[in-house]
Amino acid sequence: MAECLNDCAGDGDCLQACREVGSPDAVLAIDAIFACIAENACADADGAIDQDCLQTECPGELELCFGAPPEPSGDATCGELNECLTLCGDDDACEFACVEGASPEALELLQNAAACFQEADCEEGDGPCFQEACGDVIDACLEDEGPRPIADCPDLNECLRGCDGEACQDRCRALAPEGAVLDFDAILTCIEDNDCADEDGVDQACMQENCGVELEACFGPPPQPEGEGTCAELNECLTLCGGANDCNAACIEATSPEAFQTFDDAVSCIQASDCAPDDGACIQAACGDEIVACLGEPEPPRDPLTCPELNECLGACGDDEACIEQCREGSEADAVEAIDAALACVEENECRRDDGSVDQGCLDENCTDEVEACFGPPPEPQGDGTCGELNQCLSLCGGARDCQVACIEDSAQASFDLLVAASECVRDSGCEPDEAQCINEACGDEIRACVDDGGPQ
Repeated sequence: MAECLNDCAGDGDCLQACREVGSPDAVLAIDAIFACIAENACADADGAIDQDCLQTECPGELELCFGAPPEPSGDATCGELNECLTLCGDDDACEFACVEGASPEALELLQNAAACFQEADCEEGDGPCFQEACGDVIDACLEDEGPRPIADCPDLNECLRGCDGEACQDRCRALAPEGAVLDFDAILTCIEDNDCADEDGVDQACMQENCGVELEACFGPPPQPEGEGTCAELNECLTLCGGANDCNAACIEATSPEAFQTFDDAVSCIQASDCAPDDGACIQAACGDEIVACLGEPEPPRDPLTCPELNECLGACGDDEACIEQCREGSEADAVEAIDAALACVEENECRRDDGSVDQGCLDENCTDEVEACFGPPPEPQGDGTCGELNQCLSLCGGARDCQVACIEDSAQASFDLLVAASECVRDSGCEPDEAQCINEACGDEIRACVDDGGPQ
């Protein structure tokens, strides 16, 4: 029935005819999907459906109509999956077979590419545009060589760690040698026999205590600390490994025996504390001494950022949203309000250039109050520095506000005026920053006046 409705292309009579020939259950299932689309605003004014919204908001309704989604459990690569789906046309059964024949990694890579294509502001068929917007994910798909061979028990463990369904787990087991499966299953049996697992996961201390023989049969002898690394370095190293066995072993082997014992003491304390993994206060209260022995004393809390400090922090973040949020959360409320007002003024008055920089002249003309609310009154030149010295000083500041203020205050008023005149000329010249000849033709007199400035007479 879904195919029938899709073929109608919005024709009312056609849609009604599809409903009349469909079973009551099919009509209810289709109606549930459309109701979910409407409730979650998954369609635009022209009726085009946002597939991401549909998949996220209406999985139950989709499964009721089309059945459970296929689960990748094969070894086809991302490129092979893409080619297979292309040949299917609108054949759902063919598409299901393609997905089931692909590896989970291949499906994820193809989904990443498809999501990028949907978000890219490119016209259909504009290959260069899509390549520029999504080149990285396209290359990742094309370079996919398929699942890594499962040669032994540790490989099987890694494969199973990446699964989120039984089909994937069955695939890992099917690809592994029989001995690897038997060794891994022996660990699972030991964990179950010794009650080393509950709804929160596996109790590592219990497993290490009771299943040493089974673990060694799978993973080999445990790595021995024989390096010089500290406890804090070991903790950071293991965190970056993400559970990969070879990586974990390398971290431990690079650690000194004393540091490893300190780390083991802290881990054992946390495991025995009965604290939830995300209950930092409980863990700190139970094992604070052991944690300090490993990581050292925590850094004292930092004072909230002022508005100028927040501006510098945001400038260093670039487009990193997590960094931007951290800057804002660590700032005074008044600072956040002031910087938001200044940024809003910049946008409202179109003071931002195409390259993302701010037009200082536009800012001075339209946003004086907002800038002063954040940074305070503008600095006054009251020294004897020349125009050239002021320009060099500012270029070394790297945008640091306190540094820029000091440069201006150390300069002479006439020298400051010369630099402002040269800067405004360059800004208004229409020349690109690297077009030296253009800048010199437009602003040669102002630049020479700055260079020739000898300071107060």
